[in-house]
Amino acid sequence: MRVFIIIFLANLCLFPGIQSEKVDSLLKIWNSQKFPEAEEAAGQLVVQMYVADFESGLALSRRLLRESVQHQNKFLYINILIHSYRFHVFDTKSRMLNEAAELARSENLPELQAAAYTFKSIIFRDNSMPDSAMMYALMAKTILSDIQSNASLDEINQLIADMHFFAGEYDEAEKIYLQLMEQEKNFAKHWRFITLRSNLGLIKFRQNKLDEAESYFLTAFEKLTAPPMSASDSSGMVYHFRKLMEVNLAKGDYKKGEEYCEKGKYYAEKFKQFAELPGLYIGYAEILRHKSKFDSAKAVLSLAEQLEKEYSDIRYKEAINRERAYTFKAAGDYRQAVNYLEQWVAVSKTADSIFNRAKILHIYAEHNHQILQQRAEGLQREKNLIIGILFISIASFLILIAYYFRLRKSHKLLVEKNLELAYSAASVPIPVVERMAEEEEEEEENADPVTVRTTDGTQGKKTIDETLLRELSSKLNHLIQEEKIYLVHDLTTANAAERLGTNRTYLSQAVHHGSGMTFPDLINGHRVREAIQIMNSDESRSLTIDSIAERSGFNNRVTFSKVFQKHTGVSPSFFMRDIWARNREAG
Repeated sequence: MRVFIIIFLANLCLFPGIQSEKVDSLLKIWNSQKFPEAEEAAGQLVVQMYVADFESGLALSRRLLRESVQHQNKFLYINILIHSYRFHVFDTKSRMLNEAAELARSENLPELQAAAYTFKSIIFRDNSMPDSAMMYALMAKTILSDIQSNASLDEINQLIADMHFFAGEYDEAEKIYLQLMEQEKNFAKHWRFITLRSNLGLIKFRQNKLDEAESYFLTAFEKLTAPPMSASDSSGMVYHFRKLMEVNLAKGDYKKGEEYCEKGKYYAEKFKQFAELPGLYIGYAEILRHKSKFDSAKAVLSLAEQLEKEYSDIRYKEAINRERAYTFKAAGDYRQAVNYLEQWVAVSKTADSIFNRAKILHIYAEHNHQILQQRAEGLQREKNLIIGILFISIASFLILIAYYFRLRKSHKLLVEKNLELAYSAASVPIPVVERMAEEEEEEEENADPVTVRTTDGTQGKKTIDETLLRELSSKLNHLIQEEKIYLVHDLTTANAAERLGTNRTYLSQAVHHGSGMTFPDLINGHRVREAIQIMNSDESRSLTIDSIAERSGFNNRVTFSKVFQKHTGVSPSFFMRDIWARNREAG
């Protein structure tokens, strides 16, 4: 993961300063926007923040934020937001990481989004808020799994082990830490060597195995202070001085504990690493109490309390109230001792509540891990399936494209044919292109046969005289040609028959005898012919489909579209577009 690579690179650089010319050169490369050189320059700029002392690093952070905030590519700005966390207090860190995560999401930079969540997990972990820490660790893990990051699972496993530790699940945490130590031959990263041993030291400390704890802390400290060092190592130095102080105070070696305490305070001031000072002052107050310097111990604890408000840690609150209770008791002020003892118990209950919530979250973490394992096992199968689906989709798409152009060509031929029919003879309607079998069956069922009673009382079909049929056909043709009755919106077989002085059955037979059509198809054929002529007129561009339908005798656009498609084989809109295209080419 880029987050850890950057930290590793920082440890390879010389301590402590920033080379201003190098920063200017890197910024110039970044502003050139020539990738991957620009992205590499962004990583080197982040490294420059890590190798600097506190004040120089903070100044560089502000400069880079200022110069990258307006940049079109937000990669550098997001990186600086993420890696500036060490210069700020908890609330500011959290706000900056939230902004980085949201920007990374909107810019589609999932790896940076995961990095922001990882650092949020770390700051929550370092402030004894394991429930929130676990939540963000899981979010980061999910993102990295989704994008199939090449980052080793060791980093994520170590972070999860940290969550187990801070939830008080020491056996589970120790198991993972030892597994990671066995794999150390596969990596040579300064930071992991240190953190694994530091965390194992913390576990042994909590288990009251003080000699083992001191051994782990010393091993980590020796590696941490071995050259070359960077400014990022300074916080680790102060932290290990505090832990070595606490172990020796627990062993009763106050002299050695005080030596570590003084060194820790000195380097905290020198490197501006104040986050460990509350713990150092708490230890120093215990040393003063042991020397019976109760007033000095109380003053130091007040200073520790002020710092704790800035570097919030519930463990510090516990320790401050505990040490105050012991100090006031040793000074003979039992009333105040009881007061601080009650506060200590109250804070301890809050801490226990937080850790219990974290344990519940670990159940979810294990469940989530199993899901990810199953996803990894099925990854190859999914990949093959996706390739197969993609191949079928492409083939289907090409077939659809070919079919589309073929259909379009046939539609154009239909338009041409129907245009010819519309102007071929005024008495000829546009015929039905294709009749569904269901419609034919329905017409057969709804037929109104002419019947007559014979002399023997039985019923039979009556044959209509052809002369009568021709006469009816002639009269109907006159109504169509001269009066254009097909433009009447509410025209039916019944009222047309009434105008001809016959009944609907005779009229239907006459229409079928003369044209082979039904009466509705005959009338609609003339209406469609009328519509085609309107579409082919100069005024068609100013008309809508609705107005063309109304002028052609149809009651509404829906009926018009359905009938037009049935008689011509194409939709009205396609017909109009094709006519306009033909007219443009001709004109």
